[in-house]
Amino acid sequence: MKKSYLKVFILIIFFIFFYSFIYYKIGTKKDIISFNKIEAIVVLTGSKGRIPLAKKIYLKDKNLYLIISGVNSKINKNHLKKIFGLSRFKNIIIENRSKNTIQNAIETKKIIEKLGIKSILLITSSIHLPRAYIIFKFILGNEYKIYKIPVKENFSFFKILKENFKLLYFFVLYFFNF
Repeated sequence: MKKSYLKVFILIIFFIFFYSFIYYKIGTKKDIISFNKIEAIVVLTGSKGRIPLAKKIYLKDKNLYLIISGVNSKINKNHLKKIFGLSRFKNIIIENRSKNTIQNAIETKKIIEKLGIKSILLITSSIHLPRAYIIFKFILGNEYKIYKIPVKENFSFFKILKENFKLLYFFVLYFFNF
């Protein structure tokens, strides 16, 4: 009896490892985007390259909203004015209540509901993007269109495995109402 549990456990671990590679390869593909369909850029803070990419896209069309989610509470609009090289901010929202991806999605939903936004461009690292996209899709629901662009990050099997376990944690939390 114990041997069959061990076999099932080993099989599950094998599928987690196998899925990790597929998850990374499929989930990090950049969407082909028609920028006239996007109403807001949502950038999740974290590793390097995310803010510069958001800045580049935002500066092409300042009518877009830019939501920077997960910002350190010490950062204010004056810091971002220096980063963006702007004298004034138009449509830039700093969200600093969230501390993780689930909270990023929840707080972003509050903001875009208030603004009447239905389509966003999600920017985060290539390793984080698949999990972030799934969480945002789950939290926002089908009435919102989510496009995605990854910021290249060095491939690390252990980072991907960590992301998978975080995703599993998310599903346990939400599907079992913990």
